[in-house]
Amino acid sequence: MTFEGLSYWAAFLIPLLLLGMTGFLRKLVEGVPFKREHWYLRIDLTVYLLGSGLINLIDLAKVNQVNQRTFASTALLVASSVVLLIVQAGIHQTFMPKAQRSRMQLFMLCGFCNVVGILSLAAFVQLKLRGIV
Repeated sequence: MTFEGLSYWAAFLIPLLLLGMTGFLRKLVEGVPFKREHWYLRIDLTVYLLGSGLINLIDLAKVNQVNQRTFASTALLVASSVVLLIVQAGIHQTFMPKAQRSRMQLFMLCGFCNVVGILSLAAFVQLKLRGIV
């Protein structure tokens, strides 16, 4: 495995492992058996993506000669993460308050929102390592 491949997996898996720990921590804090809700990452990954994009923009602003393509790509990443954040917040607002558990709730909260967050993180890491953002 090359250094680039190793750094990609480290940059991708370390945040995912830390986020996976939140399910266990929520269970420990509540002191109840595992519930499905412990594994809803909510909007955490998208907020991390937004934060990473903003930090990247600040770092690019410090450089004397910024590649306009890199700056535009990073600005597009930040804008798309804001849109994803709004979409995910709407989905959580719609499905979280429901007391009854349904398959649609499981799909939207455990499936869709978590997968969107994970894929967004993977895309950011890949773009960052390729020097696009």
